[in-house]
Amino acid sequence: MNFAETWKRSADCAAAVHQIRNRLQSIIIEAALLKRNAAAGDSAALARIGALAQDGAGYLDLFSELLPPPGFDGSASLAKLNDVFSESGVHANGFPHGACVRCRFDALEALVRELLADAIPCRGFRPVRSTASLNQRGGIEFCIELETGPPQRSTATVTPWMTAQQMTRDIGGTLELHSGDPPMVRLQLPCTNGTSA
Repeated sequence: MNFAETWKRSADCAAAVHQIRNRLQSIIIEAALLKRNAAAGDSAALARIGALAQDGAGYLDLFSELLPPPGFDGSASLAKLNDVFSESGVHANGFPHGACVRCRFDALEALVRELLADAIPCRGFRPVRSTASLNQRGGIEFCIELETGPPQRSTATVTPWMTAQQMTRDIGGTLELHSGDPPMVRLQLPCTNGTSA
């Protein structure tokens, strides 16, 4: 399994863990409310509710140890991304000269491919053009202009959008979908100036 496949699998699992964590937190809150409102005479029900809350809290502690993402150390030149965008039919311009994202190039490439080929179409859009600029926080911001299209169906429990968000978090960035005219995706990643390693 290559780096991109390994990372996508890790991101899928992390996104699924996020969904499970949210549900477990809801269960813990429900159990606490039931315990507070339970009839005073039903000691067996109270004991079961308490055990349920303890189990849920125990599982939450395990999630941070599951499926750590692969290493991302490196520096990826933005100039190398032109091919990835053009293969996806997206016109890319405005990449700052000499700017690099703080991660391995294969990680950056995997994220951009996941975003353009799966995550954006899953939300009912088609990427059209992209620009990138340095922001004031020492990062790079990609603005990907979108056109409305039919949403692609996903049979996976974890949507491609959630996977792309997790991949972005793994690198230390943020990913947002903005409605408007035109709709747009903003991808912000940590960046360095200079040549890629």
